[in-house]
Amino acid sequence: MAAAPDGADSPAHSASPNEQLLVWAVRSYNLTPDDTIVLVNVRSEVASVKTKAYSTHVAAYASIYDAEERQKSLELLQIYHDYLSRRGFRCRALALSGDKREQIAAAAASEDADCIVVGQPRRHMSLIRTKRPLVTSLVQLTDIPVTAVPLLR
Repeated sequence: MAAAPDGADSPAHSASPNEQLLVWAVRSYNLTPDDTIVLVNVRSEVASVKTKAYSTHVAAYASIYDAEERQKSLELLQIYHDYLSRRGFRCRALALSGDKREQIAAAAASEDADCIVVGQPRRHMSLIRTKRPLVTSLVQLTDIPVTAVPLLR
């Protein structure tokens, strides 16, 4: 199973959206310690790639920003890896950058995931958006079943 925490909260906070997602997945899919949970956190495209044409000051700032965002991603994944490990689950964590939809679909395929579980904040479920929602894109990009879990904020 691949789950995609979004960086909003940590298990240290009671019933955070990411914790809700993990608890829902474990309960709904009757996961056992024999199952492996793959956590995927995708950062948006690397800022330094977008700033190559700018001055060295801008490029240096972008590089620092990228490093900070990568560190945040790693810290988030460590929190949830530890959270699941303490509960006896096998877990792998992947920190990726690029297009969220493509990276999640590719990671799920390379990990031979049985399903992809993503959290969907309730406030976004009824909004019409110009971009395709994450779930719709994942369904179009992969044959792996995708589950959107409505999350409370």
